[in-house]
Amino acid sequence: MDNIIKSLESLDNMKLVSSMAQLGIKRKADIDRYGFCRKSSAHSIRLIKQLTELMLTGNIVFPRPDAELLLDIRKGKYSKEDLEVMHNDVVAEAEQARGKSILPDKPSENKVWKTYYEIVMDMLDNR
Repeated sequence: MDNIIKSLESLDNMKLVSSMAQLGIKRKADIDRYGFCRKSSAHSIRLIKQLTELMLTGNIVFPRPDAELLLDIRKGKYSKEDLEVMHNDVVAEAEQARGKSILPDKPSENKVWKTYYEIVMDMLDNR
C-alpha cells in the first residue's frame, strides 16, 4: 500500500514523454478526437476508486457499483477538463483514506503464501 501511495505522490515529479508512436490506430484516433484516451481514463479512475475502497473496507466490490460512470467515461461523455477534476478528486479521496485504512502497513507473507497454496490446491482438486 505504501508503494502505491508513493507512486501516486511521485506523479507530480514525473516528466511526461510522448508515446504516441507506440499507440495503436484506435487509441491514436481516440486522442485526436477527445484529447485523451477514454479507455485509459476510465481505468485510472476505476483503479484509484478501488484502491480507496480496499483501504477503507478491505474489499473490492464486483461488479463495480460505479460501472455506469466508467462506461460514460469510455463513451466520451466527459471532457478532458472534467476528467482532470474527477481524477484529482479521487486521488484526494485515496490520500485521505490512507490515514483511515484498515489494512496493515505490511502484508503477512505467510498468510499470503498459505492462501495462494490453498487456492492452487483447490483449483487442482476441482479439475
